[in-house]
Amino acid sequence: MKNVTRKSVLACTLCLFMALSTACTKDKTTDQDNTSNNEANNATVDSEQATEPQPETTEPEVAQADSIVNSKYAKEITDEIDGENITFEASYTFLEGNNGIYCRNFDYQEIHGFTWDDSKIYFSDNTSYRYTIEGDVLKLGDDADAKEFTKKVESDPIFNGDFSEFAGTYKAIVYGNSGYGDSEDIADVEVKADGSISGGYLKAYNDSDDFPDISPICVEKMNDGSYYCILSIFPNDDIDEEDYDFDGWIEFGYHIYPKEANSEFSDDPSYSSNNTYLELYQCDGGVYSPKFCKAQ
Repeated sequence: MKNVTRKSVLACTLCLFMALSTACTKDKTTDQDNTSNNEANNATVDSEQATEPQPETTEPEVAQADSIVNSKYAKEITDEIDGENITFEASYTFLEGNNGIYCRNFDYQEIHGFTWDDSKIYFSDNTSYRYTIEGDVLKLGDDADAKEFTKKVESDPIFNGDFSEFAGTYKAIVYGNSGYGDSEDIADVEVKADGSISGGYLKAYNDSDDFPDISPICVEKMNDGSYYCILSIFPNDDIDEEDYDFDGWIEFGYHIYPKEANSEFSDDPSYSSNNTYLELYQCDGGVYSPKFCKAQ
């Protein structure tokens, strides 16, 4: 809003006979009168400026909704979990379609979906949190005890949709209590350069059961160095059954374990620290999570 300054102009009209009688000369009395009139005029201007409405003070500018799409805000937390102090990253990632991913990256079961609008984040358990974005900081909760998360820009190519490092063929492995029968019965998984995948189900049902042929909507780096790639989540209003409630949970995803983060597979008879491993994840009333090793 622009300030508008009003100026009053004093118009002094002298009658003709006065001009003739004074010969248009200014005596001391006239100067004093003009001075008095000017002071009165200035007082009027000052009074008008004093009553002129001033610009309203506003709160810090809050980012528009479309400016936070595909933005991630994170903070490091140390907490006691199952009797052990664990340091992990907690993050909120805002996605298209007013969806988002909340992740505590010490366990894939700590990854959940949320929805959001211009002022609140909503979870499937009917909890909601007011938020604001100020610069590169996400403030979550009331001002008195708002939690702050800083915008994070990931550098790994995989976060920009380039899965070339992990693209290729992965063959099923069977060890321990995997419970999926002979690995030869499970079709190979093909990971493409854009992160979309195919295969991975029992060959007898591969034509009817398959992962969606789409690139991940979000990739989370876990604190062990592995990558959890999320293909879809259950909408917050999709399923609400008496015994199961999957709202906001991962529906389809896969977990990539690079060479430096694959020790979880050391029980595999063919284990090698030079191997890259992959685990599928599908939740559809049960959980399907066969494991694979990248073909050399």
